[in-house]
Amino acid sequence: MPESVTESVQRCSEVDTMPESVTDAEKFLAIKKLYLDYYNTNQDVSVFTDEFYFAVGELLNGKKREDLKLKYLQEEKKCKLLED
Repeated sequence: MPESVTESVQRCSEVDTMPESVTDAEKFLAIKKLYLDYYNTNQDVSVFTDEFYFAVGELLNGKKREDLKLKYLQEEKKCKLLED
């Protein structure tokens, strides 16, 4: 039997606790970099929306930008302006 939305949200909040080591500012910057990386490609937005959506979720959960496996974002297209 499928779980209710409330049960699902509660389960996810228990499982997906964010690491203390990644600050909100670092998450914001990682998401901004990701956005600019996609923005600077010449691809149609509909091609990579799913990937972007899930990548943002991973970043919010504390995953590092360099650990994401992205199909539609080529390494040479990364935003050099915001690189640390």
